[in-house]
Amino acid sequence: MIASTIASLLFVASTVTADPSGRSVTFSAKATGIVANAPLEFLFVTPESDRDYESVFVTDAKASEIAAAFDKAGIRRGLPIDGQKCRFWPSGMRVEVSPSPWLYIEDRDSASVRLPVAYTGGSRDANGALVAETNMPSAVFALYSLGQSMLLLDDALDQSEVYGRFVSKQTLEKGTRVEFTVSWNGASRTKPYGLELKPGEAKGAIEAMRQAVDDCGLDVSPVFSDEFTIQEAASVANALAVLDSRSVRINGFADGQFYYRAFLPLEKWRDRSQRLTQPIEAYFTNTNTAYVAIDEDWSVEGLDPKLTPRSITFDEAKRATTDTCFIYAPPDMKLKRLYDFKRSVAPAFRNWYIYINLN
Repeated sequence: MIASTIASLLFVASTVTADPSGRSVTFSAKATGIVANAPLEFLFVTPESDRDYESVFVTDAKASEIAAAFDKAGIRRGLPIDGQKCRFWPSGMRVEVSPSPWLYIEDRDSASVRLPVAYTGGSRDANGALVAETNMPSAVFALYSLGQSMLLLDDALDQSEVYGRFVSKQTLEKGTRVEFTVSWNGASRTKPYGLELKPGEAKGAIEAMRQAVDDCGLDVSPVFSDEFTIQEAASVANALAVLDSRSVRINGFADGQFYYRAFLPLEKWRDRSQRLTQPIEAYFTNTNTAYVAIDEDWSVEGLDPKLTPRSITFDEAKRATTDTCFIYAPPDMKLKRLYDFKRSVAPAFRNWYIYINLN
């Protein structure tokens, strides 16, 4: 009995190993018993996870042990998905997983194209600890774009949009143990690319970026010159929206600036009744800025609230409970004015939409 217990402990302790010479990590995982054709959100979750019912496997090791093995093996971390920073594409090392994930997963939307796998390293807390270690769903390999997951399919996959897309390909008996190896060739990765955008030079800069694309794609960090007018910035943002893809991943924004899609708001949101929530509105002229809050009265008859706009002060705008700001400004206004404004109200707002003033 004692010998078998010791043997069991030794086995558990060896469930994840690192091979620096081969840049590979090997770990074991047990099948959850999920049946064929069941919807999936994870290939691997950890033993602490409460989402084993939508995962193919539960790893024997903790998330931190697997992450430490990646570091030891010399598989470098990339950058995790981060909605607050508008990083919606995985950025990291292109790795091989053996046995292939596609032995266990079926992609109903794209059965003929097998998405590659990226190692981002997963999001970390302020102390550098892996978020997946202490926060649900404790994912090691998510099938949607989840920041805490260190392994991801190499695509932008919104959870709500892809639910039901990935299903279990087979039924594995619960507890079946499989050993997986993740390896990196030391070179394949999304390549960071700084895109400097200036008036009169943006077209050439974008074309140079397109020429730099390789098989793994570019992780593009655009910088919009403060000399752009809002009209010019919107035109450049339209070009980036066309290119934004697995090959050219527009990820994030420069400090103090706006995510490029802020210049491409939905026109229907000019009509306050078409919005899900009401932001603070900031109206710019060449000499002044005015602020408007929209009060919602749900006590009226019908399904929609009564909307009442009211003028507020700058200080009231900064203290608003909403995290969204709509900016209305003339087409020829320089971005510098908006950058100064954003810095003056930070960190009151997280979401920004910039409308060209039609008056």
